[in-house]
Amino acid sequence: MHRWTNLCQHGQESTSNTSRVVWICGAAGAGKSAVCQSLAEWCSEQEQGLVLASFFFDRLDSTRNHEGLLIPTLAYQIARGIPGVREHLNRAMDNDPGIFNQSFDDQINVLLFGPLKAAAKSFRYLGNQSSTQTVILVDGLDECECPEIQRKVIIGLCEFIHSAAQYLPIRLLISSRPQTAIVNTFQTIGIDHETLMLHSDYADVRRFLVKSLEHIKRTHPFKEHIPSSWPTDAEIDTLVAKSSGHFLFAAECLAYIRSEKDVPSRRLQVVLGARPARGSNGPPFAYIDALYTHILHAAEYSADALHILALVLVAEDSSLKSVVGKLGITIHDGVIFLADLASIVQVEHDKIRLLQASFQDFLFDARRSGCFHIQASLVHAELACRLLGVATSFTRQGQDQHETPHNEPGMCGHLTKHLAESQATPGLLQALETVSIEGLHGFHQSSQVLETSYGEHYWPTFLEFILCYLKVVRDLSTPIYDNKCDELKAWVSSTVGLQDVSHILRKMVDVVVPTNKFLNHRQMVAIVPPPGDWSGEMAEAFFNSFDPDSLCTESTLLQACALMSKPDYSRMSGREAATMAAVYLGYALQWHDTSGAHYERACFVLAALPTMLDRAGPLSELTRLECFTKLAMMKYLERGVRIPLYPVVMTAFESYLRRTRQDGTAL
Repeated sequence: MHRWTNLCQHGQESTSNTSRVVWICGAAGAGKSAVCQSLAEWCSEQEQGLVLASFFFDRLDSTRNHEGLLIPTLAYQIARGIPGVREHLNRAMDNDPGIFNQSFDDQINVLLFGPLKAAAKSFRYLGNQSSTQTVILVDGLDECECPEIQRKVIIGLCEFIHSAAQYLPIRLLISSRPQTAIVNTFQTIGIDHETLMLHSDYADVRRFLVKSLEHIKRTHPFKEHIPSSWPTDAEIDTLVAKSSGHFLFAAECLAYIRSEKDVPSRRLQVVLGARPARGSNGPPFAYIDALYTHILHAAEYSADALHILALVLVAEDSSLKSVVGKLGITIHDGVIFLADLASIVQVEHDKIRLLQASFQDFLFDARRSGCFHIQASLVHAELACRLLGVATSFTRQGQDQHETPHNEPGMCGHLTKHLAESQATPGLLQALETVSIEGLHGFHQSSQVLETSYGEHYWPTFLEFILCYLKVVRDLSTPIYDNKCDELKAWVSSTVGLQDVSHILRKMVDVVVPTNKFLNHRQMVAIVPPPGDWSGEMAEAFFNSFDPDSLCTESTLLQACALMSKPDYSRMSGREAATMAAVYLGYALQWHDTSGAHYERACFVLAALPTMLDRAGPLSELTRLECFTKLAMMKYLERGVRIPLYPVVMTAFESYLRRTRQDGTAL
């Protein structure tokens, strides 16, 4: 741009690497209009008096969102700057009064090229001013609503510039967003031109924000209420990130923050999303929202484009190939659907990228985006339905995992994540009802083949997946959760061998929710088959998965008591039995009252203790003292609380202590 303005200023002829036509192209908010405005001001300040003819399209102005006034405006401005042209322009309008209602090309010939050519022949202008440049500046061509008119403007003006160059030094600058019609026209026009791409500049935006916010802090009417530390570096960082290196967002934020209707520090919090807008102050991004809304309204395939963007943003998948695969469309379709959003969405090397970070905020905020709102919970539900459909296709005799087209690494984690964030739509509930535990097993097995070796770690990871799956299903639908728990119990009983169960259950405490072992055991109790259906070996595998702390879970404790009472439960070590007996005594004392469920729990625990004590080994000194204390408390409680099992338990303990050669006289 500096080289181009230098040529304008000194009147040097175009060289092989300098074109008479420059197209400034950039994303929404990249600063195209600011460049044009700066160039216009620069032209007006030149001592040689550069002749400037400019036109600014504006989609919100009914007189400037089409080409109707473009040529008349440029002709008038050129005639004012070049006196020799004015006379011939007036004559042309007198000879053809209806010219303003004629075609775009006719207007160029009659109002621009004709008067300029006539003035050149009369030497009234070029004789003394041959070194002075004439600059035609057209800003915001993308805001001209009709793509066909955009094409006509580019072709018509470019042809005019190259035809008029034989009579005087003249140059053309057009700025726009990279809309499809404009990009295609410049690529196929066949006329020499130069493209100037405006890229993100985070450093410049940061300097602009810092300087502007400091000025607001010094001059705002409410400056006494602004904290001395305002704004913080973190707040500046967030603003810069949201701007994506573009000045439009930064300028819009500053306009909102500097308003005298509120304290700037509070308004900054609104901009950052930490606070809602108050009273009648209005939203902070009105202009940006209007811009995004206009771009989406103008897009021919806005609904399809939003579907693609929803998957990109919610599934965090930026691969065009992957996204179109999920939607069942071709890559070509995906490119076409996104083409009209080129000013805010970039597709390059199979990657889809938002050029404006604020566009994502706009799409996810229903108050701002309206009919273009992306509801994340519905997108998660759609993605979960797709994965459940894949799981349904797997059966015990199903396809070879290596041949199935559904294999995708990480899809089990994706399923539980999407379910956790989903809205319970009818389609999702139907999919949850339809999929079987058998299908989920094949689904997980297929994913594991891709991710890890299929070995000893498989069962723990499958249980981790299935328990996480059931947890999120429970939050979506209790009836479906209950049905799937029953189905899982039957599947575990008929499918999993005892050796695998032992390995699985020993690992389960840590794999599901490592920070909440109690929750893990609740889940375990919910899905394993009832103890009555187990052998002693199965019961031992279940019990050996516990640690003492996890027995604080009431349902787990009661389940363990039932297991310990089984006659064929014989493989527990004496030390384990003795330690657990001491733990059980403590819980029996907690539930010593005779009211309701507590009484039943106490009886249940006490009934298991004699069997445990019968096989218990020697106690440690500390545990022995704990038992003495608890038994003494039980003896005291027996005087006022009549639980028939107390005497039975004390007799069993006295027998146990004598058998292990401990002195029981202290009781």
